[in-house]
Amino acid sequence: MTPHEMVQSLGPRMEEVVRQLLPGGSKLGHEWKCGDVSGAPGTSLTVELDGEKAGLWCDQAAGEGGDVAAGGTAAARRELSGGDGDPGGEGAHGVDCVGVLP
Repeated sequence: MTPHEMVQSLGPRMEEVVRQLLPGGSKLGHEWKCGDVSGAPGTSLTVELDGEKAGLWCDQAAGEGGDVAAGGTAAARRELSGGDGDPGGEGAHGVDCVGVLP
């Protein structure tokens, strides 16, 4: 199963998964809002919880985006690299979050 297929299979459990991955966030309508991929409190990062875009995330402050599988990867990279989560300068999996989420 690919990471994308995994995200698609979550369906109605997306909120439960995002709650675990990004514990400092909160639900606002059909979105989960938090500060960044580490799950800090705030509103810069948005994750779609349902519909066609369920699992897609965008961090407006960092200019990163992707799906929840990519978000977990970005968070792990940040922790392992001592805070520089994007040493290649391309964003999480090269996803530009402009236009990813409304």
